[in-house]
Amino acid sequence: MRPNVVLIARDRKVAANLLQRLLHYFHPHSDTDLNSYVIGDKTILQDVGVKEMKDVEALPPPSETKDQIPAHIVGCF
Repeated sequence: MRPNVVLIARDRKVAANLLQRLLHYFHPHSDTDLNSYVIGDKTILQDVGVKEMKDVEALPPPSETKDQIPAHIVGCF
């Protein structure tokens, strides 16, 4: 069973940012057909730089996680 998400945003830029975060945190399996993962206007995938599954795997982490050090690493120094 696949999760379902309805994405509503005030503009396309915000929608692309939300989609990028969703794909980063809940990326589909590597054998998933992206055409079945996004229904409707698939050009939003191109807005975040995704044309095929390898692009999803290469997405940079969202800006809110880039500078954070995981809690389990902090005590190691």
